[in-house]
Amino acid sequence: GEYSIFASEVINFEPETEKLVAFAFPNPARNGEVRIRIENAKAEKIDIKIFDIAANMLLKRTIERELNDYQDFCWNTKKISSGIYFAIINSAGESKKIKFAVVN
Repeated sequence: GEYSIFASEVINFEPETEKLVAFAFPNPARNGEVRIRIENAKAEKIDIKIFDIAANMLLKRTIERELNDYQDFCWNTKKISSGIYFAIINSAGESKKIKFAVVN
C-alpha cells in the first residue's frame, strides 16, 4: 500500500485566566428587586456602584467575596423610577459595567 507522512507542529495554548463577569437578572427588573451576579472576583472585597441614566450615583456598596465562584447582590428597586440603570463592579483592578432596566 501507499503511506502518507503528516507533519505538523504542536501549539500549546495557555488556559485563559477567568475574567470578572457580572450581569443583572431579571432584566428588566420587576417586582421590586434586581439581582447582580458577580463571578470570578479576585479580591476579598468587591465594590458595587449603581447609577441612573443621568450618571447620578444611587448606591455605593462594598461586599465580601464568598468562597464559591459567584455571589449575588440584591438591590431593592421599589423606591426608584422605571428606567435604565448602570452598575459598575470593581474587584482587584478589574471592572465590569452592566446595564439593566427597571419596570415599576
